[in-house]
Amino acid sequence: MTAHLKLENDKGLCKIMSYPKSFDELIVEVKKFVPSNDNKKRYQLIDEKIGKEISTQEDFILMTNEYLNNKITPKIKINLVDNNAKYINPQHQQNKENMNIIANESIINISGVHKKEHIINNDSNPINGMIKKKLKELEDKLVDELFQNSMLEIEKSKMMSKVNPNEESVIKISYKHKDIICNKCGKEIIGERFKCLQCQNFNLCENCEKNYNHDIRHIMIAITIPIEDEHEFVQKLNKNISYKNQNMNYDIEPKVFYLFTEPDIQSHEVTIKNNGLKNWDKVSLKCIADESEMVGDDCEINSVVNSGNKIKMNITFYNIKAQLCKDKNVYYSFFEMFNNDNESFGNITKIKIIFTKPN
Repeated sequence: MTAHLKLENDKGLCKIMSYPKSFDELIVEVKKFVPSNDNKKRYQLIDEKIGKEISTQEDFILMTNEYLNNKITPKIKINLVDNNAKYINPQHQQNKENMNIIANESIINISGVHKKEHIINNDSNPINGMIKKKLKELEDKLVDELFQNSMLEIEKSKMMSKVNPNEESVIKISYKHKDIICNKCGKEIIGERFKCLQCQNFNLCENCEKNYNHDIRHIMIAITIPIEDEHEFVQKLNKNISYKNQNMNYDIEPKVFYLFTEPDIQSHEVTIKNNGLKNWDKVSLKCIADESEMVGDDCEINSVVNSGNKIKMNITFYNIKAQLCKDKNVYYSFFEMFNNDNESFGNITKIKIIFTKPN
């Protein structure tokens, strides 16, 4: 006959399992039956028959001997309690002493007209049976009372864990950002809105922001309360960004290239202006290959470019035919400036490339 063990959760639902070989195996099954990710909680396993907590391998062995020898299926109630919550175990020494005090008082009261030594030493005396019965009743009553008190403490700790008087309740209000559409899911944004400071008119909702990998070099700001005047907000934002970047900023003209489809290597002249407050010394214009549909060559500016001055240079595209797609003639390439320490500065420049057939 296979031995079994019955588990019961706090909702009264039961599960019957094969009797575990160890306390650790029991804990594994308990976690499967009552899963919890709360690290501040611990599993409290209570043997309902004798009102004892099973918390160690020694307790498990005692329970096993108690039940399996009598071929009885034990029942364990599972409670999730705080780590510091204690269960009042009637087997503890302090509770045993309390039982002894009650037992001694009972002996004195019952044996008032008899000699005490006769009661203790003479098993045939009928008074002894009365004493033993009375002691058993008192012991059962004490065990039951201790068990009930421990259950009350457990329930109290559960309630206290739900309400923390030291923390203020926070009510999160989800606002609707009128006419602001998420660039990922295409829905109107409700709740927190995430706006990119580098991209023009790029927004994400809360759910998409968690899962969508936007450019890690771009800064996203969270907007909780809707903005009344979006145009004014963008103007102030751009002005603020320009102020932050004014020490190292630049501009490239033109931003549209017209290239022919025949040559596999083609160059285009651009004018780069130092819009910052500092002079340039050994800076580079580099193509962001991961973002670009058409990859261009990096360009080093070896001469010093003073603040406010311009410099002309060629951007060259190699192996063009391998990058072309069928039935597509418009591509985008992204460039960014880097200083001598290989640190990027200024805004990313987007260049539009249009392929045409020669006349």
